[in-house]
Amino acid sequence: MGNKASIDIGSNSCILLILDKNNEVLFEDSRITALGKNLDDQQMFHEDSMKDTYEALVDYSKICSDHGIMQAGVVMTATEASRVAKNADTFYQMIEESLGLKVRLISGKEEAYYTAMGVSRMSKIDFERFVIMDIGGASTELIDITNNPFSITNSVSLPVGSVRATDWLANETFLNKIENILSQEDKEKYSHLPIICVAGTMTSIALMLNSKNSFDMNLINNTEVSLDQYMNKIEDLLQQDEESLKSSYPFLGKRLASIKGGIEVSSNLFEKLKPSRIYFSTYGLRYGTILSGDF
Repeated sequence: MGNKASIDIGSNSCILLILDKNNEVLFEDSRITALGKNLDDQQMFHEDSMKDTYEALVDYSKICSDHGIMQAGVVMTATEASRVAKNADTFYQMIEESLGLKVRLISGKEEAYYTAMGVSRMSKIDFERFVIMDIGGASTELIDITNNPFSITNSVSLPVGSVRATDWLANETFLNKIENILSQEDKEKYSHLPIICVAGTMTSIALMLNSKNSFDMNLINNTEVSLDQYMNKIEDLLQQDEESLKSSYPFLGKRLASIKGGIEVSSNLFEKLKPSRIYFSTYGLRYGTILSGDF
């Protein structure tokens, strides 16, 4: 078996991963495309977001070809924004017809499963039980994992993410909406356990916690903090204006627009869940979909 590729079309980013036959990373790239922007108001993908996503997929299609991977063999999944947007089917039909890339729309439970598998298979994790927290653009997955052997005890997909939260902060509805969402879930299932944070919002925050101004995968995967350390640091980050954040953390790029929304989501969740320790991982959904062999 040769090289294999997966594309994760999320609510804030579009990510390409290419692994070789030994599951070593050959290529990885992330583009901020913000398909979840204004999703609650419009129930539609924004034209600019579709344009950015299409341009990313044009580039990714060529990169896959350069690595000897046919478009029909690329595992491409889409998550919460695509589950909500009324024009998602039309958009992805156009992509399949023009690029040969076929999307699979996965459910919240499938997203949790493949994210957990990616983290469990790729990370050096020795906890008997832990929670994965995946803050995307439009949803957040909490996944309660039992390790050795791998199994998912509980999982939930919450309809809040960094892009949605940014929209809610702008129209001053965030606190009401997040309280309503959290009040409907049995949080005890996910409380007082180690939490491993995945996806772009939280890996970016890991770099910010370390005052790092460029991407460093090894640093992210080796970062751990207490709840108090996390809360104290993000309080400082929330006080900084956009220009200060842009100057201090240039790796944020387009993610700058939604990073404070992501920070607010994480802090509200952590206040409720009271994790025993907070860890970070660059692995997740795009790894799990390849490694599962289900596609």
